[in-house]
Amino acid sequence: MQQPENQIQFRFKIYSNIVCLKDGNLYQLQHFSNNRTKVFKKLTYNEKRKAFYINRQLVTLEKLKNLKYDSANTTSTMSAK
Repeated sequence: MQQPENQIQFRFKIYSNIVCLKDGNLYQLQHFSNNRTKVFKKLTYNEKRKAFYINRQLVTLEKLKNLKYDSANTTSTMSAK
């Protein structure tokens, strides 16, 4: 069971390994890419460009807002199947 402050609040449609926790920060979950393990890490935010670095690319905050969905709703529908 996750602690309340570490629960996932949002996930993103294109970026399946990126989550937003209750603290409001974006994190990249641990996953594999081309036989390499990418570790769990907090994503850096570029104030000047108003974007996050995801997989060495800048992704604007507006794009992430359009791609987000509530993870609580998806987990409840997935467990019902």
